[in-house]
Amino acid sequence: LVSAFARQGNDYASGGNSIILRLKKNDKVYLQTRRTVYLYGRTDEVYATFSGYMIGQLP
Repeated sequence: LVSAFARQGNDYASGGNSIILRLKKNDKVYLQTRRTVYLYGRTDEVYATFSGYMIGQLP
């Protein structure tokens, strides 16, 4: 549903995405990278987060 691409030199960089989904009770959401894509950097400076929020209920 969403994708991102970045090329970065020798400095810090960040990226992000957002998506709003209409989900039903017990639906599951998965995150997946492509096989040729990796999170990389120094081993002590690699960070990734995921957050999910309910922003409202459907009638």
